[in-house]
Amino acid sequence: MFTDEIIQHKHPDTIFLAIEANETFYQMLKEKYAHVENVYIIHGSAENIKQYLNKYEIVKVDCIVSGLPFTSLPSSISSFILQETAHVLGKEGNFITFQYSKVKRSFFLLFLITLILNGYIGMFRRLMCLLVVVKWLH
Repeated sequence: MFTDEIIQHKHPDTIFLAIEANETFYQMLKEKYAHVENVYIIHGSAENIKQYLNKYEIVKVDCIVSGLPFTSLPSSISSFILQETAHVLGKEGNFITFQYSKVKRSFFLLFLITLILNGYIGMFRRLMCLLVVVKWLH
């Protein structure tokens, strides 16, 4: 589970929010990490990221790591989550996601192109994203 790695390697001052929709997984995460300083386990949805950031008085987000199963989510929810992600990260933040299927490849490609065209990705990251996209298309 990548949560273990993030928590083990994060700076002590870094605030880490883990959002889990599944009640069983939420309880497991809470039991395992509730005692860790600056780690907050939230039972909820990534759709509500702004609400969670306000609750914990977080004004700047540097990175979002997502294991959301976008393949099984309705496109409207996927789009909303990705829009919220782009908004909270701003132009300097990093978004890392992984998928187990290429089903929504064109969906992510369109989202990435939109980010690039709207200036949300700096020049270096544009090049890296374009390289990833080109590789992904083959």
